[in-house]
Amino acid sequence: MTETKSFLSKMFGPSEPEEGTVRFPLSRIVFGPYFIFMNHFREFFFTAAFFALLMSVVYLVGGQSMFCGLGLFEQKLFCSNNLYFYIGTRLIVLLIVAAFCVRYFQTAWLGNNLSWKFILTPQKKDLTSFFALIVFILLNAISGLSWYLLAVRVPNPDWRIELTYFAVVALGFLVPFILLRFYSIFALIWNGEKISSLKQMWLKTRGNALRLIFSLTLWFFLFVFSLSAVSVNFNIAAQDNSFYIIFIGEYVFNFVVLILMSFFINFCGLQNLFLTEGNTNERTENN
Repeated sequence: MTETKSFLSKMFGPSEPEEGTVRFPLSRIVFGPYFIFMNHFREFFFTAAFFALLMSVVYLVGGQSMFCGLGLFEQKLFCSNNLYFYIGTRLIVLLIVAAFCVRYFQTAWLGNNLSWKFILTPQKKDLTSFFALIVFILLNAISGLSWYLLAVRVPNPDWRIELTYFAVVALGFLVPFILLRFYSIFALIWNGEKISSLKQMWLKTRGNALRLIFSLTLWFFLFVFSLSAVSVNFNIAAQDNSFYIIFIGEYVFNFVVLILMSFFINFCGLQNLFLTEGNTNERTENN
């Protein structure tokens, strides 16, 4: 019973963090991204309206509309099976999303004035954001690779070899959980700050694993549910092969993607904010 109370107090209570660590407030790290989104909806709306349009045009021109996988209309009219188009389109869209992340963060978190010049002017941070997203996507994909290697393996009669193989390959499942403590890196990139020591970042975020898991789990369910709902609702409407319906559905789908990305941006911003506040408190105590 004592251990249960201790666990609950660490998760939900205002207990003091361990020395050298920063405790993330549970309610703020879980629900904060959505409140921040509502407080800065104007900045989001005007930025996302433009970038969702760009994403839609790129997907349709590249023959990679979300409706292509549904098989509801003539493939030759709207879809392409070209592998280079498939990869190239998604890389261009990822660059657009990376640019959106920079602008939304700078307006919502840094208070930059929202203007067409600000939205349209390329920044060096766009490329940095793009490569950072690729790195984190590839690292998170290691868990998928681990699942694949375990699924296709032929069991070895020697249990020692089988156990060793499983233990080594299964380490890939831990990668996404380790990365949870480093998402403040994105906030530093979007802010144009130098990335601090990864070791210090790891040490300071001790004791926050479950809080971060709760936050990202909620976001993941919203991600899956929202995109599935949009796809299903436009499923029937797209059967008449109307370009206008397809374009509107594509635009709404991409707009929802950017809504979900804004939640993720706020999650990264909150991590960085808590770490920054922790550093400030430590400097104040030492003076």
